[in-house]
Amino acid sequence: MPRCNVTLRDVLRWSAVALASPIVLRNDFLRSAAAASTRRDDVSPANLELVTLTEDRAVITWYTGYTGTDDGLGRMRPAPAHAEVHWGTNPGRLNRVAGGASGETPYHYVELTGLEPGQTYYYEERSNGNRCP
Repeated sequence: MPRCNVTLRDVLRWSAVALASPIVLRNDFLRSAAAASTRRDDVSPANLELVTLTEDRAVITWYTGYTGTDDGLGRMRPAPAHAEVHWGTNPGRLNRVAGGASGETPYHYVELTGLEPGQTYYYEERSNGNRCP
C-alpha cells in the first residue's frame, strides 16, 4: 500500500491556510461593498435590450452597476436601482411611464402594455434618473 508522506505539521499548516481564506475573502468583500455603498448615486445603466415585442406589449431589460467598478470579469459591480421606462408615440414627448416589477434591483425588467399594432413607439429607460447610453 503506497504512503502519502504527509506529516502532522503539513496537515496543520494547510488547515490554517484553509481556515484563514474565508476571512480574507470576507474582509475583501466587506471593503468593496462599503466602498460601493458610498457611491450609491453613481449608478450606470448598461445592456439595454428590447427582448420581447408583440402587437400589444413590449418587454425591456437592462442592468445597473456602480460606475467605474469592476467585478473581476470586466463588468460593473451590481448596483440596485429604481427602474422606469418613459415612452410614447413622439420622441419629444414620452408622456407614459412604466415601472420595474421588482423594486430596486440591478437587473431590470419593465413591461409596456396597451400598445397598438402598426404604431411607432419611442422609449427611454432610467435608473435612479440616469439614462442608458
